[in-house]
Amino acid sequence: MKTKFVSITINGRQYSVPEGEKIIAVCREAGIDIPALCYLEGISEEASCSLCVVEVTGAKTLLRSCVTAVSEGMEIFTGSPRVQNAIRINLELILADHPLDCMTCDSDGGCQLQDLAYSFGIKTSRFLDPEKVLCKKEKTSWDTNPFIQFTPAKCVLCGRCVNACSKQAVNDVIGFAMRGHGGKVSTPFDRGLEQTDCKFCAECVQACPVGALIE
Repeated sequence: MKTKFVSITINGRQYSVPEGEKIIAVCREAGIDIPALCYLEGISEEASCSLCVVEVTGAKTLLRSCVTAVSEGMEIFTGSPRVQNAIRINLELILADHPLDCMTCDSDGGCQLQDLAYSFGIKTSRFLDPEKVLCKKEKTSWDTNPFIQFTPAKCVLCGRCVNACSKQAVNDVIGFAMRGHGGKVSTPFDRGLEQTDCKFCAECVQACPVGALIE
């Protein structure tokens, strides 16, 4: 079937793009950076971090570019003051529930959350939970395996590891458990990885943007 193209405008510049493509993919293809933690092209589109928001003319609210498809005549703004302010607030909300011990973290220098905070000039969060400034090691069912280490305090529940396990490893060993503030990534019945069908391929580790999973 022949691909249908639509005409859209991004930051005042016109583009012809495949109909139905997600805004984030179109923007990145055009060399326009869209921040995101939960998005992993072709693998994860959880729309949970809300960092990829853009402004679309006619829309009542900012739209998450990872789940919004382009359409004919769409006018998109990726760097408006409204967008930048929303991204900063969402970053601070994520950081409020995340340890700020970057200098001693194994992922220092390779953490996407750290990179985004630096790029937006955010050193701390106005919503910070004082009890979560330092990373506290929690005992988990993952501790019984010698290959993959999981630190729940660093997890931002982006879903990339879950989708990588399901779509790349085609294994469905891990998933989300509980809800709300108590939500976490877990195995069925919270069993150790070695008690599941896990092949220890480390696709989940590679997908993690914040170092919550390491080998």
